[in-house]
Amino acid sequence: MRIAPPDDNLAERLGILLNRKAAKLKPYRSEGKTTVLLVESGDIALMNVQKFANALREAFPTGLPDGVDELWHADTSVPAALEFWDLGPMILGNQH
Repeated sequence: MRIAPPDDNLAERLGILLNRKAAKLKPYRSEGKTTVLLVESGDIALMNVQKFANALREAFPTGLPDGVDELWHADTSVPAALEFWDLGPMILGNQH
């Protein structure tokens, strides 16, 4: 078992990284296309979907990053059981 160390600036780091990625999607969104940002994590101990969603809520309190229609998390920590999570509802507080 591994315990995740405290990470006081995860939300800040995610905000910077995802805003940079979202900026690349803006031209496609302005052309009427649906933009999807897929973030992958292969470390179940240090990054689970709930921890990621909490950090995203902190980084983007008003919703998804500008330029992004959908934000998904791909959990690849167990290769035989890949999981994909739509984080949009989770960020906005509508967990499903």
